[in-house]
Amino acid sequence: MTATDSIFSSEKKILNTIVAREDRESNQTESSNYNYWLYIFLCLLGMGGAVYIFFNKKKNGHVKYSENDWPDETYNILFEETQEKEKQEPEIEDLRELISLVQNNDKSFHLRFHEHFPSFNQQLLAINPQLSHSDLEYCALIKLKFDTKEIAQYKNVSVSSVFSKKYRIRKKLDINTNANIYTWMFNIG
Repeated sequence: MTATDSIFSSEKKILNTIVAREDRESNQTESSNYNYWLYIFLCLLGMGGAVYIFFNKKKNGHVKYSENDWPDETYNILFEETQEKEKQEPEIEDLRELISLVQNNDKSFHLRFHEHFPSFNQQLLAINPQLSHSDLEYCALIKLKFDTKEIAQYKNVSVSSVFSKKYRIRKKLDINTNANIYTWMFNIG
């Protein structure tokens, strides 16, 4: 070996060392770029998941807000809706009681119905003062959305008798044959 060969071999070793170092640095740079993008992707994925969960809970009503979180008008609307729901609960219980009285064929049904819907009978009698107590009871059952078969069952009469009674009530109250009698009664009182 000559001196040139040893210089050439030294230069080759140095070049190989430099190239290897540059390759390592390049791999580290690519690795750090990969880690950087992976970190950004995971952060975005986490934030997206959090936003999705928040809006999903909000949509389903699971997110509770305090008074200070809402503008005044929105809070007032929510407060009024809550009060309205609280008022409806006793009304639902009253309706359940009325339905129970009908199902048990209790004689106090019409009296309790009149207490719950005080203007119903008055409005019907204003249309036709000739309505009988029986007519008013059938009207109350229709207002409570009992169908023909249920009325027949609870009043211990035939289905055809109920159809006849409904027809006579339509005539007495001058309800058009095209009108739904249940909707018409629901809008009274």
